[in-house]
Amino acid sequence: MDQLFPAYPHRERQSRWAGLQLRATGKQDALEKAADERKAAAKEKSAKEKEQVARQEAQKAKASAVAKSEEIRKFPSKQYVQRGSRALDDNDYSLGLLWFVQALKLDAGDADRERDHRLRVANTWMHMPRITAMFFHDGPIKHAEPSPDGKRIVSASYDDTARIWNVETGAPQGIVLKHDGYVYDACFSPDGRYVATASADGTARVWDAQTGQPVTPPLQHGFAVSDVEFSPDSTRVATACGGPNDLAPPPRGVDSQRHIARDPARPLSAIWDIATLSCVKIDQTPNDSPLWIRFDPTGQLVTTCRQMDDTTVYDAKTGIVLHGPLHHGEIVWGGQFSADGSQLITRSYSGNTRVWNLEKATQIGKPIPFVNLRINRLIAIISRCTCGL
Repeated sequence: MDQLFPAYPHRERQSRWAGLQLRATGKQDALEKAADERKAAAKEKSAKEKEQVARQEAQKAKASAVAKSEEIRKFPSKQYVQRGSRALDDNDYSLGLLWFVQALKLDAGDADRERDHRLRVANTWMHMPRITAMFFHDGPIKHAEPSPDGKRIVSASYDDTARIWNVETGAPQGIVLKHDGYVYDACFSPDGRYVATASADGTARVWDAQTGQPVTPPLQHGFAVSDVEFSPDSTRVATACGGPNDLAPPPRGVDSQRHIARDPARPLSAIWDIATLSCVKIDQTPNDSPLWIRFDPTGQLVTTCRQMDDTTVYDAKTGIVLHGPLHHGEIVWGGQFSADGSQLITRSYSGNTRVWNLEKATQIGKPIPFVNLRINRLIAIISRCTCGL
């Protein structure tokens, strides 16, 4: 065949050129493919780097959020610890213990913080008063307080009785002090000889603190007697009428309306002489709700509220108004005189404390917001002030 069809030089050159072109095209395609692969690899690498950066940023954001959440979670715990520490500064170990236990609950699961809280709780518990005796009534107890020598306790109850207890033995002393209604208040005289009680039956009574025998007949009032207090010399007793169950819910099962109806002919606040039973009626209207009453340290003044949102100071010998009314704009829960009787400190429903200059019948400074200070400590501070606040 080669002899029949001899090769032509130009065709051979064309064939070689075509081969070269094919080889060049294949190499170009390979180069382009390699370039595409490099681009794809670079793109994939860039995407992975971006994904990794995004993942790291997300982890950082999550860690920051967790840390912030943990800080927010721990913030109330820190507040509880601070409040507990303030309570210890005021020698109120019971309240301090409650705050520390709440902080322990919030930090449950955090071993380090739990250890610190448990140390606080254990240290506070070591300083807690030990329970030496328990006293029981047949109904909820409304009030209890110790005798001046600390050897006895008198308690007032919704079971219509008051009782005197021996602190050392826990046994009742004397007979049961009976009323015909809830007993809202009971207290010892400063000399420890008497006990006075206030009842929803509209009477107050004075009893022998040793035997429980009545010293006075029922002292009749125009409404339920909510508070009673002895004069500093133990010869007189001051009483005030009000509805304490109308201000705060009574214990479960207690009828808040179980008290006598108002009688305008009888006093709502009065000062009674224990020996003669003479009565100094406080100058008030039949619709007033005194609720509480306090003597000053000299026994010459008494203070009480009239419409529950103001305070008035009276002459203890005549019952006439000397200072006030001192307006609060909210219910007044109680008050105490300074040692010299020139100032009055009052505590209102919101917890605010106010100090008053009685001579000017004006408030000294701004109301003091509620803090964990006992009122007696604040009174002691005021008593040391000689020039006012």
